[in-house]
Amino acid sequence: VLNTNVLLVFQEVPTSGLFCAAIGSVVFICVLALIWLIKWRYITMPAVLVWALVGIYVELGNPQIDIIEAYSEEQIATVMYASIGVAAVLLLLVVVQAIRQYHRHSQKQREEALHFGKVERGAPVYYRAPY
Repeated sequence: VLNTNVLLVFQEVPTSGLFCAAIGSVVFICVLALIWLIKWRYITMPAVLVWALVGIYVELGNPQIDIIEAYSEEQIATVMYASIGVAAVLLLLVVVQAIRQYHRHSQKQREEALHFGKVERGAPVYYRAPY
């Protein structure tokens, strides 16, 4: 995503096109993170994308002179708040997914402990044969 935006700057695309690319990049990052979270239950890459979006927000909080001269305050604010808004939602979803994975893992461990005749605190569990 970053390389695409750098290429557009290198190709001297007008600022309106660069602004659209910036918004499109935030949307693309959001969709990509949601796919990782929902379809594959993967939390590492969405967490990295949250970090990147927070970085965008921080950088635009004190933009370079080139950005101030090329874009309006409203455009800068739009990208800033879109980035931090998406980052907040993704962070919440990452935390929820991490909690769900922890509970699934804990449940699996409890089931295995019961299956092998153990419980979490060491008390014996007597296996009953199915016949």
